[in-house]
Amino acid sequence: MSIDTLVIALAGGEGKRLMPLTIERAKSAVPFGGRYRLIDITLSNVVNSDLRQIYVLTQYKSQSLCDHLIDSWTIANQPELGQFLSAMPAQKRGSEDWYGGTADAVRQNFKYVVEKWNPNNMLIVSTDHVYKMDYRQMIAYHFGKGADVTVATTKIRREDAANRFGVIEVDDNFRIIGFEEKPAEPKPIPGNSEHCLINMGVYYFKTPTLGEAFNADTNPNLDFGKHVIPSLKDTKAVFAYPFPELNKIPGYRDSRDSNGMLFKEKIERTPDSSYWSDVGEPFSLWLAHMDLISEIPLFDLYNTRWPIHSGHTTSPPLKTDRDAQGNEGYLIRSLAGEGSIVSGGRVEKSVLFQNVFVDGAKIEESIIMDNVYIGKGAELRRVISDKSVRIHPGVRLGYDPELDNQYLKSMCRQYPQRMPNELMQISSEGIITIPKGVEIKKI
Repeated sequence: MSIDTLVIALAGGEGKRLMPLTIERAKSAVPFGGRYRLIDITLSNVVNSDLRQIYVLTQYKSQSLCDHLIDSWTIANQPELGQFLSAMPAQKRGSEDWYGGTADAVRQNFKYVVEKWNPNNMLIVSTDHVYKMDYRQMIAYHFGKGADVTVATTKIRREDAANRFGVIEVDDNFRIIGFEEKPAEPKPIPGNSEHCLINMGVYYFKTPTLGEAFNADTNPNLDFGKHVIPSLKDTKAVFAYPFPELNKIPGYRDSRDSNGMLFKEKIERTPDSSYWSDVGEPFSLWLAHMDLISEIPLFDLYNTRWPIHSGHTTSPPLKTDRDAQGNEGYLIRSLAGEGSIVSGGRVEKSVLFQNVFVDGAKIEESIIMDNVYIGKGAELRRVISDKSVRIHPGVRLGYDPELDNQYLKSMCRQYPQRMPNELMQISSEGIITIPKGVEIKKI
């Protein structure tokens, strides 16, 4: 069987910078937005782009991710309709080693997928970024340029790119002429000294071109940005796709009719068509969630013309209630998932996932994941709590750095079997991240 485009979704990343959220899960499986996983964002882009032959390459602690794909992505796995979404674990195909990088993950499975599907082209996507992208538009651009390889790019400030992203140089026709992986001094865009072009981790290859790169004797083939793209740029037509300028996501905007009644007006390019965020550390994950609850979010979860797919739930609706003393529960400028209850507490500018119980506590600017209990009188500010955490009454986090450090020392004593990066973390920006399944008692 031959298909035009096979999608390879890279989901094996360890996500060390997101510890302790990645103790037991791959980075792509980190929860996001009250009910999703990070991988749902990219897979929704794929499915919404009408690309339906998908392999998800896994490696690091992948069981949580694989369970999620089975439970939540039946929409994309319908072989009788010629579409599939299949998890492909690391199997040491053609190598004695596990995956050594993004390109090595594809290289080890290249022979298998080519023999099975004979794809004309391959779309390779990372699954740990937050953005909306119609890949069909990038594919049309690719063929319009007569490209062998097309790399999606976006603009960010040079100081934000330093030591973090692959930086790309292009000529006037957007052909790639330079590529540096995580340089300390990123080269600016000509005429724009403050910004640079970075690699988004989205690649469209002619399959024979990718095969030639993998067969090159001098290429270590470990990483696309560090090895494969630089090795091809001088011999193949390798182009950058300017995502912020060309990507168009359909949606709606709020308008009013002649009677002043609000209605949804269709538009062909939403404001978040140019949005892209790398949520690879607690502060950036926190910022992305704070955007979701802002008055006009940069990233819109509510666009039904470009839905974010995930699993269904049998949990009941969110509930706010009085506590035993008759105090009302308040949810202010926040998102909350199904099954959550705010009983006599106050939740403001926060994201609660599913089945969170707020028992007379105060929560501000925080991210609280599934099945967390927060006791009476507890106060949390700028906290990211992983799943199944129990926070005892009276605990206070995020208001006093000295007290926060006392809680960290207390956790070290309470869980001596855990490594330091598996315990509560306090970032330089003051974001407190609590690992899965722990108890925090008042000190």
